[in-house]
Amino acid sequence: MMHIVSRADGYPTFFPQGCPPEDASNKEIVVYRLTYTATPTADDFLSPFELNDSRCSKILAEGNYAPMAVSVFSREAEARSTWSKIPAIRKKYHYCAKGRTPTDSGVHTTPNAKGHISWWIKEEATPEVSFSNSTQLDGGPAL
Repeated sequence: MMHIVSRADGYPTFFPQGCPPEDASNKEIVVYRLTYTATPTADDFLSPFELNDSRCSKILAEGNYAPMAVSVFSREAEARSTWSKIPAIRKKYHYCAKGRTPTDSGVHTTPNAKGHISWWIKEEATPEVSFSNSTQLDGGPAL
């Protein structure tokens, strides 16, 4: 991630107070991330807020910190399902990478019923080094 400064807890200064949520976990888990390219880079781990998603302001105003997090999935099938059902995601992402959330990289939610996890990544973390085994989503082999 290429930000200029971070808070004392290691998170970017643009994170609002209370973000990430206190009940998030730093437990290392295996996750799946939709990526732009076969070899994940730092750009594959930017949050919607960092990508200037127009919906962020409204969501943040409601007290939801999800726009500051990166979406990952607990199961490959759920990542692929999300990719296949949402045209905007299908257009943007072409690969699914398997990786892990190192304990010092940030914190994450527990998976919801659809396997979705919000992962708040610390400023100096390099999540891309913990991901590999990318497969092409439009016909590539399963991980």
